[in-house]
Order: sequence, then C-alpha cells, then structure tokens
Amino acid sequence: MKTINEIISALNSENREVFLSYRSTQVDFAYRLFKELHENNKVTTWFDKDVLHENVGDEYTDLIHAAIEKAKVFLFLYSRDAEESKFIINEEVGYALALGKKFLCYPIDEVDFDTMDPTLAEYIKPKEWINKDTEAAHCLGIREEVDGEYLRQEKSSLIGAPKSSTSVYTDKNLYLIRVQVQKALGYSTTIG
Repeated sequence: MKTINEIISALNSENREVFLSYRSTQVDFAYRLFKELHENNKVTTWFDKDVLHENVGDEYTDLIHAAIEKAKVFLFLYSRDAEESKFIINEEVGYALALGKKFLCYPIDEVDFDTMDPTLAEYIKPKEWINKDTEAAHCLGIREEVDGEYLRQEKSSLIGAPKSSTSVYTDKNLYLIRVQVQKALGYSTTIG
C-alpha cells in the first residue's frame, strides 16, 4: 500500500498535459472526464482523486503549483460550490492565470457572473468557455464534430475495435470537452 507521500510524488513525477481543477463534490464527473481524455487520445491529466480527502498538509499547495507549472492547459470545471473555495480561486485559478497558462472553462452549473464571487468572475469571465451539449446543438461546427465522432466509433466497431466506455455515447459533454482540450493542445480532432 502506497503512503500519501508516495502518491503525491507519483502525481508530480511526470509532466501532464492538462491540469484539471474541480471541487471535490464534482469528483465523479472529473473522473469520467479524466478517463475520456486518456482513453480516447492518451491525453495525460493531473487528477488528485487519490489524495483528495487525505491530510497532505502544507505540501498540497506546492503539489498543486508544481502540477500547474508543468501542465500545458488548465481546465477549470466551474460549479457554484467552487466559488466557496478560496483555495481553488487563489491557488489554482489565480496561480494558473499568473503563469499565463492556456485556460479553458467548462460550466457544470449555470454561470451568472453578476452573482459570482467577484474575484473568480474577474478571473474567468474573459476566458474560453466550452459549450455544453444543450447549448452547442445549434452550432454547425460542433454538430459536425459530434457526427464525426459517431462515424469514427461506428467504423472502429466494423474492424473489431472496442468502443470506448466513455465515448460520445455515454456523455456528449465529455466528448465536447475532450475536443476542445485536443484543440488547445494542437491535436487533430474528428474534422481536422
């Protein structure tokens, strides 16, 4: 059994392409997204699920900062309860912005900048936001992306390749996030 220090060391032993910022109440969604990114394009993502509820003390801020520094993209899963975390606002979001990281936001909850924590609103309002499936249905480019993924999955099954357990079939939102992350990293997507 690994100690907490061994787990922390392993988390920062390699550079990760994406730093995933989320509130612990969203850990299930974050985990599904982590799997979607890895299983479908081998995107390496920093994800602290294994130490989330451990007492890691003062080392945790250093762990977070080191991971953000090494990541190419900072992905913030916005939820209303994330506004309650000064740690997320200052040590994750604020730190990533201070470093000038490529920054993506995904709205788990409805976004209202007028009632949002003012510091967080100032930080994330001008950043790139990823559309949810319900908001993206009217966008031609996004519909083409989703249709292209459907065709890719169908063609894969024709040659006997297994379908991904976290693909567009289970949650289009995970797919839409993955596509934007791929674009931010300079990877090709279904339509180019």
